[in-house]
Amino acid sequence: MFNSSLYIVKLGGSITTIKNGNYELNYRNLKNIAKTLSESDLFTNSKIILVFGGGSFGNVAPTEYNILSKNNRNNCLVNISKMTTVMFSMLTDITKIFIENNLPVYPFQCSSIVSQDVNLKYKINIDSILMALSQNYIPIISGDLVFTRENDFTIFSSDNIPYLISETLPVKHVLYYTDVEGLYYDLIDKKVIPLIKLDDFKSLKNVAGPSSSQDVTGGMAHKVIQIENLLKNNVSSEILSFENFELIKNSLNKEIHLGTRFEVN
Repeated sequence: MFNSSLYIVKLGGSITTIKNGNYELNYRNLKNIAKTLSESDLFTNSKIILVFGGGSFGNVAPTEYNILSKNNRNNCLVNISKMTTVMFSMLTDITKIFIENNLPVYPFQCSSIVSQDVNLKYKINIDSILMALSQNYIPIISGDLVFTRENDFTIFSSDNIPYLISETLPVKHVLYYTDVEGLYYDLIDKKVIPLIKLDDFKSLKNVAGPSSSQDVTGGMAHKVIQIENLLKNNVSSEILSFENFELIKNSLNKEIHLGTRFEVN
């Protein structure tokens, strides 16, 4: 095990892609992310895993290739290949942007490292990720198709990845960057809930609604479920606006709180 603090940064698809577009990356935001990280001393005593939402890739491909139709599954082996190729092409293009900023990122294809065990519980092959971290690479992962033990497959949301990693590795904190300021009490006043503890989750799930735009894998409500799982693993997190990304080091170290933070107690 490496002697550094491990953090996970989840960047929503509405940040890194033109979410209502057709396979369009948001190059401006991605270049700003790469530039901010390359100029930071964050990696001196820390390790980071970057997780990217599918956005206009993950929402368009399943419909274009008719993957969501149960009636089509027996005839869509080629389309399944197209779907995972599209998702990895997104990750490949993101990798190029980071390399241009001298960041040693390494892309991991989600469908190759996530699987189901005999109890149908999802697990992630952490060994490859751990070895990459130990050699000072920054692993980057996105959602994808994942094969199941029922001789089928499922669309696997990138929101699931931080929790799966926390099942094995000692994650210290997770940041969820989105296009909103945090989790709101309601969508009218848009007043951010500053702090939520594990005991608050029974009432919280009624507050988190679906994403405001079409989203195959869920939206805010799904994030809340995964954040609760993180807390059960004693991992804190925060949902915050991408407008504050330049302060990422302060947010990861919990020196400042800019959105909705989630703590065990």
